[in-house]
Amino acid sequence: MTLARCALSAASEPDASTGTLRSALLALGERIQQAGSLTEALSAVVGVGRALTGSQQCTLRLFDPSGKALLLVARDGPAMHRGGGGNFGARGGMLGWVAEHRTPLRTNDPASDPRFEVRASQQWVPTGLMVVPLCIRDRCSGTLSVARDDGRAFGVADLERLRVIADLVAPRVEMMRLEQLTVVDPLTQLFNRRHLEARLTAVVTATERTGGACAVAMFDLDYFTRVNTQYGHEVGDEVLVAVAERLRAGCRASDVVCRWGGEEFVMLLPDTNRAQAFFVADRIRKSLSATPVPTRAGPLHVTTSFGVSATGRGKELINLLTRADDALYRAKNAGRNRGERG
Repeated sequence: MTLARCALSAASEPDASTGTLRSALLALGERIQQAGSLTEALSAVVGVGRALTGSQQCTLRLFDPSGKALLLVARDGPAMHRGGGGNFGARGGMLGWVAEHRTPLRTNDPASDPRFEVRASQQWVPTGLMVVPLCIRDRCSGTLSVARDDGRAFGVADLERLRVIADLVAPRVEMMRLEQLTVVDPLTQLFNRRHLEARLTAVVTATERTGGACAVAMFDLDYFTRVNTQYGHEVGDEVLVAVAERLRAGCRASDVVCRWGGEEFVMLLPDTNRAQAFFVADRIRKSLSATPVPTRAGPLHVTTSFGVSATGRGKELINLLTRADDALYRAKNAGRNRGERG
């Protein structure tokens, strides 16, 4: 039986057999062990968490290096907040309470609980919510939560399933997180410049060998220094995290998205020509411009400029980043909130 079928079978039976549940958990453990990246492992966790509890949504958040904020790193199901909702404070809301007290929480009326935070970006309020901590010994590294919006109540057995999942995956997730600190930006959870440069070399080599195409899109947030100056760096960080999530949502699994530095982001798109890359980048630009970013200072209107470049006749592959950067510079000079081709 596949991982998905095991999970769905266990979720569909209120008193699912121990054997079926064990099979689903063993399959999840094996998949995490074989995962090639932290992103792949976390995607498996939230997918099974949602299925085993019969929920509309499952999210996994990990603490940033400072321990002051819970960052969204994986979600299965519809977003509860526009733009992802930004960061959650280490001691704020139900997630923060669970992380601080390292105690599971189950409620079938979240809105009546004073710990529940309703944000301006809220798209739907759950009728049921469960949150469990991801603990390694006496330290909490994050939270795993599930939500329903159809009025069905979560039972004690549902909470136990979620707790078992958290206990199973916490050690491996923490190990992979530590392993990837050298290649992942700690704030946005995107890859860093070091990883992108290594991947670019590999993609360029493969493209030269096959004669295919690859492209680069470079983004820069418009007037971002004004956000930090007017609202402070904590709000600026919330904007960067929200933008990172939208970039992730706008790309394929084969694409590589990184924080290039400051408010600059780069997307590497294998098997993509310049026209296709421009279409993808412009779709992301329009989405960001159309939907304000939720922050503790209120929703902020954020725009971005971008430049794209791609392989082609007479164009050196190694200059992909330089040409994308030049195109970005032209987009900035042309008025911002637009893109240019390099």
